[in-house]
Amino acid sequence: MEYRNTHSCATSKPAKRSGVAFLLLAFRCFVALLLGLPVHHVWASDTASGDAQERPIVLPDNGDPLLRRHNELVPRLKNLWQQGKDRETLQGLQELLVLYRQIYPASDYPNGHAYIVRCYRDLCRVTDQLDQRELLMKYCQEGLAMCRRLHASHELPPHDADLACMLANTGNAMMQFNRFAEARACFLEAIELYE
Repeated sequence: MEYRNTHSCATSKPAKRSGVAFLLLAFRCFVALLLGLPVHHVWASDTASGDAQERPIVLPDNGDPLLRRHNELVPRLKNLWQQGKDRETLQGLQELLVLYRQIYPASDYPNGHAYIVRCYRDLCRVTDQLDQRELLMKYCQEGLAMCRRLHASHELPPHDADLACMLANTGNAMMQFNRFAEARACFLEAIELYE
């Protein structure tokens, strides 16, 4: 991170201290999210069997071709992600986002759906991995907006991990565009959800 040169010793020291404080805050937020959240969200943790093995989320298809495609795509995405095939994972997640928008249309789900938010979370992760900053910002903003709508309508719990993660993702994206004040606000809000 670069600090602006203010050409004044009196003002450059506080700027550096606030920059260090900001980095510490970002690190604290990262640690909280790292310890509190699953790694990838199109999969659920299998807690019934007592282990933390991940299994794909399967939707009952009842003969619906959209749901059948979803149930084929999600395990494939998991394998692509585990193999480090980020470009293919991105393409699959983009397809999954289209599917979710068809399965959970805005006419029936005006605030969106938690699965769509989780797909945005995964899209943020992959676009960040691929260093596609514009796409990262787009998915962060869309996902955060949906997450806020779901949160405001009480369709998500008050201390929801999805909201905290979308805030952290958006903060990360803002930092990549040197929008540090907005990034800081996102990180602070994410931390408040855990306190």
